[in-house]
Amino acid sequence: MDKSIELDDALVRETQEATGEKTERQAVERVLKRFIEARRKHADLLDLVGKVRFRDDYDPRAIRFSRHDAD
Repeated sequence: MDKSIELDDALVRETQEATGEKTERQAVERVLKRFIEARRKHADLLDLVGKVRFRDDYDPRAIRFSRHDAD
């Protein structure tokens, strides 16, 4: 099924350059697929809210700061 939609030419070109795809269609399809994948992952993470219990001594800030120290 072919769909015709009007898109911002500069945005499509930028998307094509960023993805490295040869055609506009390939670039747009690639970005749409990535968007859907990201939304699914986000939904999967939201499903975990309230289901994961961390150890009492777990400090996510300590991990985040230790990563910066290693750089």
